[in-house]
Amino acid sequence: LWLTGNTSNVYITPTLILISSALALQHLAEHYSDKTYGFLAAIVFCTFPVTIIYGRTMLLDFAVAGMIISVFHHLELSSSTDSNRMILIGMLAGIIGLTKYPYLYLGAWISFVYLLRKQTEQSKCIALGYGVVLILFLIKNQLHTGWILGPLQSQISGTIASTGSILNDSVVYTPEVFLTDFVEQWQVVLFCIALYGTVLIIKHQKEFVINYWLLIFPAIVLHGYILDFGWPRYSTPWLALLCIGIPAAIVRSNEEFGEQVRRWKIPSFLISVLILTSFGSVVNAIGDIE
Repeated sequence: LWLTGNTSNVYITPTLILISSALALQHLAEHYSDKTYGFLAAIVFCTFPVTIIYGRTMLLDFAVAGMIISVFHHLELSSSTDSNRMILIGMLAGIIGLTKYPYLYLGAWISFVYLLRKQTEQSKCIALGYGVVLILFLIKNQLHTGWILGPLQSQISGTIASTGSILNDSVVYTPEVFLTDFVEQWQVVLFCIALYGTVLIIKHQKEFVINYWLLIFPAIVLHGYILDFGWPRYSTPWLALLCIGIPAAIVRSNEEFGEQVRRWKIPSFLISVLILTSFGSVVNAIGDIE
């Protein structure tokens, strides 16, 4: 912005952020499928209506989605004895929370989950890194605004008001609306394949639920149930996570059948054909959006 003097139309920075988020998603998808098909998760994510509409803007949802994917992936790959890396991950989790305040819980939640798993040292290191970032944030608020919570005031007020709507049964943005907004981003066949692939991942690697879906679960509850307002772009982190199931379905589906079927890779072929035919509808939808 400083170099160009342009404060109303910004293209390069958000495009680079979107590409970075897509690459982070691709790397995670390759981890749960292989390098041949992992790119499909990124392509599907980039062709969601919400990505096409908002992905190249300065809204932070897509940056946060990439940051969450990256932190969760590094967390899974980190050695349990590498305390410095765990501290760094705790700091990164804190930075995610400062990027979008609804994720301010993330560092503390990750630390708590590790504590429940009896990984005490890792929990302490994550909490330490997260605590450093959080304390600096609170000090900055006190110095600049005279109140330790500073810009969180509007977030807290909105959450309290939303909770009041739930208690008074006057909710406008219901869980049904939240789920509808989520499902409408998908072409039906791709959605079913993504669910199937996610189930296959969980079947063979149950820690996928804990390392990813459990850690993001509080945010899903917050946006889908507690807050009485929302936009489809708020769902980008779990949209991205579900995309991982698409390449996983291709790679892992052969393992669910007998030797003869597995040898000819018939399930993988059929799923690939379904994905390719589904992209016709996706391209038409993109044309309608544009």
